[in-house]
Amino acid sequence: MSYFSNIFWRIQFPLFDVLDDAADKMDKMVVATFLLLLLLLLTIITAVTSRLESVQVISYRDSRLTKDGAWMCALDPASETTSSSSLKDCSLKCGRAAICAGFNIKTDTQTCDVYNYGPKLMYPISSCQYYEVCSE
Repeated sequence: MSYFSNIFWRIQFPLFDVLDDAADKMDKMVVATFLLLLLLLLTIITAVTSRLESVQVISYRDSRLTKDGAWMCALDPASETTSSSSLKDCSLKCGRAAICAGFNIKTDTQTCDVYNYGPKLMYPISSCQYYEVCSE
């Protein structure tokens, strides 16, 4: 029952009947608005989910460890260099690039070199490690 449905008030003030009708109409508007917002939320969730499903998983193969314990490092000019020496950050940077063949992680300079081509010049350096994008 509505707040304004009290018999005493209806007898005393007929204006409250009008207010009762207005409150019922407002309840219907609130329900309709709620349903529209719910539909909008479901649409957004569907769009985000389909976007996440289209993300490509890229795997990387690290360079070979030499006999003296150093990893192979690409010495060719990098396509792009960023300031990070984290495997996660460098792999994300490579994965977001339009074309990425691999990347160096340099711990001495705290940099990540991204290559959009397969570097030809490789050399063992203890503070650098090259990761190559694996083909599926």
